[in-house]
Amino acid sequence: DCARDLQAAPLSGSEDGLLLARCACLAGRYLTSLEAGQKVLNDDPHNLAGYYWQAESARNLAKLAFQRATSLNPSSWQGQLLLGDIYRQRKDWDAAVSHYNAAAQLKPTSAAAYLGLATLSWENGSFDQAEVSLNKVLGLDPENAQANLELGDINVRSHRFDEALPFLQ
Repeated sequence: DCARDLQAAPLSGSEDGLLLARCACLAGRYLTSLEAGQKVLNDDPHNLAGYYWQAESARNLAKLAFQRATSLNPSSWQGQLLLGDIYRQRKDWDAAVSHYNAAAQLKPTSAAAYLGLATLSWENGSFDQAEVSLNKVLGLDPENAQANLELGDINVRSHRFDEALPFLQ
């Protein structure tokens, strides 16, 4: 109720705006919270709490949008790819690999799933596995900057400097 009451009342200053942003976010009214945070930042661009509530609201809105998108088409390759990225960031390697593989099966012509697998392997020091996936990425997208960087890095770590140069350039 506080978010509704605050939204109806005239707000005076950053404190009222922050209170509305906090109440609205905690009540699940993320768009209201995002807008309140923006109003605070319009008045005071250095207000860290305004940035916090704006970021927290945006994170929650993005999460809801992702859940909605995946519920509309749970077997989409894009949803599988995003889930792979989420699990990779959480360091749940098995789940990430499973989702990246599912994305690759659903859309084998997309470099994105192979890049996810490669990055996961590269981050974990499994350079042989990463190299296989990176070569698939570059076969589909030769100009992919991240794949070129990671493959160049692997070659440097393996002291294959001449092989690294074209990727790094």
